[in-house]
Amino acid sequence: MRNTILLTILFLFEIFNISAKENCLSKNWKFFLGDIPEAKYVDYDDSEWENINIPHDWAFEKGYSANAQQKDKGGYLGGGIGWYRKEIFLTEKELANDFVFIDFEASYMNNQVWINGNFAGERPYGYIPFSFDIKKHLVKGRNIISVRVDNSMEPSARWYHGCGIYGNVSLRSHKNAFFEKDGIFITTPSKDKVCVNAKVISAEKSANYLAKLEIFDKAGKCKAQSETLEFSTNNNNAEINFNLKIKKAELWSPENPNLYTSRITLTDRNNNIIETKSIDFGFRYIEWSPNKGFILNGKQYKLRGVCEHMEGGPTGAITTEQLIRWKVKLLKDMGCNAIRTAHNPHLPIFYKVCDELGMFVMDEIFDGWHKKADFDYGFQAFDNWYERDLRDFIRRDRNHPSVFLYSIGNETKGDVAKRMVKICHEEDHTRLVTSRRLKL
Repeated sequence: MRNTILLTILFLFEIFNISAKENCLSKNWKFFLGDIPEAKYVDYDDSEWENINIPHDWAFEKGYSANAQQKDKGGYLGGGIGWYRKEIFLTEKELANDFVFIDFEASYMNNQVWINGNFAGERPYGYIPFSFDIKKHLVKGRNIISVRVDNSMEPSARWYHGCGIYGNVSLRSHKNAFFEKDGIFITTPSKDKVCVNAKVISAEKSANYLAKLEIFDKAGKCKAQSETLEFSTNNNNAEINFNLKIKKAELWSPENPNLYTSRITLTDRNNNIIETKSIDFGFRYIEWSPNKGFILNGKQYKLRGVCEHMEGGPTGAITTEQLIRWKVKLLKDMGCNAIRTAHNPHLPIFYKVCDELGMFVMDEIFDGWHKKADFDYGFQAFDNWYERDLRDFIRRDRNHPSVFLYSIGNETKGDVAKRMVKICHEEDHTRLVTSRRLKL
């Protein structure tokens, strides 16, 4: 009963913390398959467009065809250009926030976003999350979000890919300061020690803040907490570190996927809460031995793995938590203990499920670094975007205990590999990096 009450208090603490707010934008979008450049403008009439919800996959929705643009590589499904529009209404109070971001979990591919006719940004890769600070484009009352997704060059992969915004979209706002998105890095250098590095962004160039770290077990019991840390921002940024000891921590493993929750609270000098950030993690330590191979928590494991493409079967590219949980559990039941994400990052919910069910993940970001399919990412955008995509990928996934190895490519080669490995180690020094090289 006591644990239930504590978990309820923690939940209420989170939802009533109005200084940092996130709203899901999944309902009531408008969609049109075709290119209409005027759709970026506020006064464009979209009343005849299709009403949809996000996530959405227009290629799967439109069905199969012998002449489909993805051809045999993509299961004879289509491509093209699609436009999305959504109307949101903001109050003067909501606009008083110092930061407002729009966050996309994933959208395939060549994404361009406008807010009230103003260009907010672009992201080519179809498997990576992206965000834009849109505060300066917003007005009181009615606002229009317009998204252009371009799959006119096909086939753009060597397998079926969805078309459109197939991940969640949300509006995130912050007052005064906030923890940088994916800017918190949790490591467990030993079986009883946890280290947390967090990056803070402030609206003020130089300001003073307080922060505190707490660690909770799966029952909601606080296992350790830090002293209150006082710090200041410099040029609107700060980086803070915590180190805590946990007595008799339960280790994460495939047999016992024990998870803990790290919660950092950010306050001003008057102890007014600015933001709290909770992240699940696991205590586990990895060794690699030339004689014994992969060792987790002192135990040798033989990896019995599969390569899993990101698709939902009868739902196209739309993969729900229920579907992912069913697939991962099915694999575990048949004796599998590892999944390689072939050949791109999966949606965030996939890693959460693998953490909870105890499935190792070999996390792969790219298929090729140069052209493999006729118009793939390697052909269209790799040279200009790979570093940013790679850094965002590592930052997003590095707190998941299920992720034990990064893969930077599939059946590929090139000198850029050295640069990519260096980037991986800059963002995460705890995991090894590999790629599958094509034999010549």
